[in-house]
Amino acid sequence: MKSLPKPVHIFFEKENIHTEDADSELMITIFGSIAQEESINIGRSIAWGKRAQAERGIIKVGNANYGYQVGENYQWIIHEEEAKIVRRIYADLQAGKNYTQIITGLTQDRIPTPQGGDIWSLSTIKGILTNVVYKGDYLYQKYITVDTLEEKIAPNEGELPQYYIEGHHEPIIDPEEWEKVQSIIHKRSEAYKQQNYQKYSKDQNKNLSFTEKLYCGECGNVLGYERSIERRNSSGAQEINRWVCRLAEKYYAVNGCSSQRFHQDYLERHFINLLNLLERDERFQQEVEKVIAQTVLSAQELKQEEEAQRRMEQLNQELYEAVDEELHKDGQDHQRVDALSEKIVKLHQRLKDFSDRKKLAEHYRNEFKELKKGIKKLDDEMNLAFPADLFEQFVEQAKVYKDGKIVYHLSLGLDWSTEERYEDYQKMISMKRKAERHARRKEKQAVFLKGPEVTALLEYCEEPRRWEEILAFMNTKMTISESYFRKSIVLPLIEEGMLHKDFIPGSQSKRKYYMVKK
Repeated sequence: MKSLPKPVHIFFEKENIHTEDADSELMITIFGSIAQEESINIGRSIAWGKRAQAERGIIKVGNANYGYQVGENYQWIIHEEEAKIVRRIYADLQAGKNYTQIITGLTQDRIPTPQGGDIWSLSTIKGILTNVVYKGDYLYQKYITVDTLEEKIAPNEGELPQYYIEGHHEPIIDPEEWEKVQSIIHKRSEAYKQQNYQKYSKDQNKNLSFTEKLYCGECGNVLGYERSIERRNSSGAQEINRWVCRLAEKYYAVNGCSSQRFHQDYLERHFINLLNLLERDERFQQEVEKVIAQTVLSAQELKQEEEAQRRMEQLNQELYEAVDEELHKDGQDHQRVDALSEKIVKLHQRLKDFSDRKKLAEHYRNEFKELKKGIKKLDDEMNLAFPADLFEQFVEQAKVYKDGKIVYHLSLGLDWSTEERYEDYQKMISMKRKAERHARRKEKQAVFLKGPEVTALLEYCEEPRRWEEILAFMNTKMTISESYFRKSIVLPLIEEGMLHKDFIPGSQSKRKYYMVKK
């Protein structure tokens, strides 16, 4: 139907509705609403019937939990291979293993997840360890459907009654053992709470422009966002925002990814630097023009398009005539109509391809103009902030490789990158931190040189003093080593001209003395 020339009208025989009629849209809406309401009522009736059975202890579930399978009469039968894994999970927890260790063991032993995947998740392990089905019971309506049309499911928090059925099926885990595991989980949770970990404040630093646009260049998985607190003795706590391949962060995966975590600041700087380079990169402009030239129709293709349009008009006329002839034959021969329809459909698709290419070429031209305007605006305003609007408009996807190389798939129909790598960023950050530490030391030293200890030393040196004398004097004020005293106090005082080192005028001694410079 999609391939037919538009518009395509539909006739509903049962309801006697033709979409070509002006009133058809209203009638279709009315019938659709009636059908929708009927569907909802049927669903409610079925749900009521199931609740009535659950109230009597009868549960008929089509899909059983991991470790079980449903028999012919809806009874739950233990799936022994899966039950072994469930027992292992419970045994591991009782043996003292935490969730991460259990996940690591299952994943590295190549045991498939309940969904058939390769990597176990925290939610799956927690679900197995806390679900009452493994001690033989069943909780009906633990979850409910909150939107019938979209089939949205949410936890039942009292909206509908729940029914707890004991001994619904054979247990995989002994009830006493199950209760023991719940006690262990509760004790661990309480111990964690007592450690009084600092909670994260509301996240206001995540760059939402990167969501679902950054992909790992090594394995193809999407990059996810994470935040952490990094504590340094000198500068205190600092929030770190990173993006990491979802497979690479699962270090326990057998066939994992070798990529690394990338600071959000690096990803933002990389895009800003890319824009700065594009502004003066003639090669980029040439590549964009090349893409446009390959997209636009050639002179020969334009002639083919004109010929196809003329041919389409001829075929349509022939089709009308053929249909008219067939009507007089009482529909006995449809071969000619079918052949003409097939030719028209193929020709229509060819014309559509030509039209799509012309639109795409125009799109590339407009996108290139908008990109140049956006870059110029940034340059004129000297705006150093991350241009989220430009990233969202012009970057369809970005592949981030483990060395920090980023290849941008642009809306202009080409991929582009720079020579910038994560190692360069790490060196820059290291130098920046080193400079900050040096600045803090200088500031601290300046404050100390104005303190009471150094003031007393300068008063003491109003008369010429030997090195041993001033070192001994300083140690009466504070405990200090000779090397630190020379490097952090004496030399800075001499550099600032506050202390003078020289021979005493008229003295026969060849030893130098220290005194306040007057």
